[in-house]
Amino acid sequence: MSFKPKVFVQVTKDDVPNLGTQRAQVLCALAEAIIDENFAATIGGGAGQEQKGFLDFVRDLDDFMNYQPVSTVTQLRFGLKIIEVKALRHATLVKAGNGDFSRLSVPERREVLDRLKTGSKDIQLSAYSGFLRLVSSFYFGHKNVFPQLGYAGVSVDDQTVLSGHPWRPNDPRPVAPCVARDPCA
Repeated sequence: MSFKPKVFVQVTKDDVPNLGTQRAQVLCALAEAIIDENFAATIGGGAGQEQKGFLDFVRDLDDFMNYQPVSTVTQLRFGLKIIEVKALRHATLVKAGNGDFSRLSVPERREVLDRLKTGSKDIQLSAYSGFLRLVSSFYFGHKNVFPQLGYAGVSVDDQTVLSGHPWRPNDPRPVAPCVARDPCA
C-alpha cells in the first residue's frame, strides 16, 4: 500500500512523534476540506503564516494524542492512512476522483467526506464523525480563531492555570509516548 501524501507542511518525526510525518499531511488535507482552504493562515496568525499554522495544528493534535488511550491513537492512525490510500479505490467509499485523498482538490476531498457521511456502513459514518470532531475541536479551540468567533478568550486570568499543560493541567504524572506502544506504526 503506497502512502505518500501531498506535503502541506515541512514537519519532522520529532515534531509529530505520535502522528508521524505522513499522517500529519493527511490531517492537513482533512482540515482544508472540513474547515476551509485558509484554515492554516488563520491558525498561523494571518496571510503568509500558513506554514506556522499547519505546524501549530499538527503539533497540538500530536501532543493531545499523548493523553489518549492506545486504541484511540491506533484508530486515528489507521483512519488517516486508510482515507489517504483506500478512499478512492473502494467504490463503497467514493466513486469519483483519480488520486490519493491529499492530492485531490478541496471540492473533491469534500465529496469523499460527503460519501463517508452518507455511506451505508457504520465504519464510514464513524470515520467521518471522528475526522469532523477532531479537526473542528482543534481549529475552533485555537486562540487565533477566537476573534473570528467573537470570543474574547478564556475567562481565567490566573497564570498558574493558563501556563499548565492544556490536556492535564493538574496531573503531574509523566506521559509515555504512544509511539512505542502502537502496533500500527
